[in-house]
Amino acid sequence: MLAYATGRRLSHDRPDLDRAERAAFRRIARKTWRFFDDFVGPTDHWLVPDNVQENRREFVAHRTSPTNIGLQLLSTLAADDLG
Repeated sequence: MLAYATGRRLSHDRPDLDRAERAAFRRIARKTWRFFDDFVGPTDHWLVPDNVQENRREFVAHRTSPTNIGLQLLSTLAADDLG
């Protein structure tokens, strides 16, 4: 049953968003991209940091993970798609 369900063709129906929903979505997308724009740079070899903690002496954790790198790639692609 699982193989059948996952092997079916996907429908590409998109929900109709009103103007306010589109604006909210774009604001969230911009805030998400702003994190990468602010914290990805030559200091960490252009890799996204693991986390940022506002109330610690070491503000940025200078390490990353495969999950963070994947999110960085997906965010870059989404930012390009959204312009």
